[in-house]
Amino acid sequence: ENGVHWIHVRFNGRDIPDSPFRIVVGQANADPGRVFASGSGLRQGET
Repeated sequence: ENGVHWIHVRFNGRDIPDSPFRIVVGQANADPGRVFASGSGLRQGET
């Protein structure tokens, strides 16, 4: 969904430094080729 979102990142049940992170999602100048994600959180995430 386009708009402002907050991402909370935790490690061992605790927020990492500077979490939550503010991001802006939109379609202007979108380039999926510039996106990279990795880590075990992609295999076993919690919401």
